[in-house]
Amino acid sequence: MEFFLEIIDTMIYFGCVKDIGELYLNYKPRSLKYEKQFLLVIGIIVAGTMLYSNWVLDAGIHVISVLLVSYISFQESIRRLVGLYVGTTAVLSLLFMLFNVVLTEAIIFLDIEDVYNLAKVISYFGTFLSIRLIGRYYEHKYENGLKSINIRYWILFMIVLLFDSAVMVVIGDFIINTLQVQRPYVAVFSYWCVVIGLLIQLVLLINALVTRNIHKENEKLAKQFLESKNEHYQYLEKREHETKRFRHDIKNHLLLLENLIKTEKHEEARLYLNTINEKVSSFSSQICVNNGIADAILNRFYTEVQEDGITLKVNGHFPMECYITAYDICTILSNLLSNAIRAELEAEGKEVAVHIKYIDNKVLLTVENDYVNELNEVDGVFKTTKKDSLGHGYGLSNVKECVEKNGGCLSISTDNHRFKVMIMMLNEKEEVL
Repeated sequence: MEFFLEIIDTMIYFGCVKDIGELYLNYKPRSLKYEKQFLLVIGIIVAGTMLYSNWVLDAGIHVISVLLVSYISFQESIRRLVGLYVGTTAVLSLLFMLFNVVLTEAIIFLDIEDVYNLAKVISYFGTFLSIRLIGRYYEHKYENGLKSINIRYWILFMIVLLFDSAVMVVIGDFIINTLQVQRPYVAVFSYWCVVIGLLIQLVLLINALVTRNIHKENEKLAKQFLESKNEHYQYLEKREHETKRFRHDIKNHLLLLENLIKTEKHEEARLYLNTINEKVSSFSSQICVNNGIADAILNRFYTEVQEDGITLKVNGHFPMECYITAYDICTILSNLLSNAIRAELEAEGKEVAVHIKYIDNKVLLTVENDYVNELNEVDGVFKTTKKDSLGHGYGLSNVKECVEKNGGCLSISTDNHRFKVMIMMLNEKEEVL
């Protein structure tokens, strides 16, 4: 019976480690074919050795087993796996002791036998549920996870967490083992208040760090928007400069053309006229979608990709009265086209397609391209495939944020090695109260 309970405790602990890695840190899962079977075998081995070993061996087994579970579960660097071990050990010890103190007292009060094992199992379940419920909140609220927090803040957080955890575990053991004869309900209540207060502080600290990251990312987006607009203006200024130069020389071109006609060099005149027409056509916008900022973005990318042998094919247009902000249009188009062109270059493809149309109060936008590299998809969310993922992978996330801000939705299709992003947004004027 004791061996069976030890297996349950161990597997719950492994489940907590996986949840912290997936829900809080957004670690990339390894997805092995027999992952659950591997974890069960490790759990049985750990449970068996824990029953017949001393505390030194227990500590060694704990370190090895958790690191091994982390390695089996996640495709992350050793440094991050060690960080996961340190963090989970501190957090789970704190939560486990929090539940164990009160449950031990409650079970003693109810005069139930096997106090230790029963309290231990229920405490692990309580810890697991707490980790899972809070993790779902973080997973939904912070899509990029907590691993994007700067390493120096993580180190500071880990130090605080380890010291707090050690103090709380020692105090908890003291309450359980020393004071349980006197039924110290006041001490247990005080202990709970201290630990809950500590947990709230840790949650607030994490929120502060994540909020700081979000603000930094928003600043980065604003800077990116300004840089993007500056690039568009530079592009337009360059076009304007070329137009002025052509206009300056147009009289000479016309005089030469007139001279060719007078001397009856009609074929040369026709070829020269075609050259002039091509030059004039190059000054006009190749793409017009009825939106100034979208036109500038699309024409800039259109000109740039021609040098790489890629065609940017655009059809459709925005409504005459478009209430989607220039900031959102710039963020959406710049990110989608940058990603699409980079993927098209990797695939050695020839065409990136953009489709724009509107139906009633809905704007529909589709961007599609070829791809060859393996996609990094986690629970329907596509992550960056760059080796240095920290600081990357925000493109689609930023696009999604802008889309949802405009009451829309985003979906992705990957059929036949063609990556297609489909967006729907509401084109509605905000009411001023």
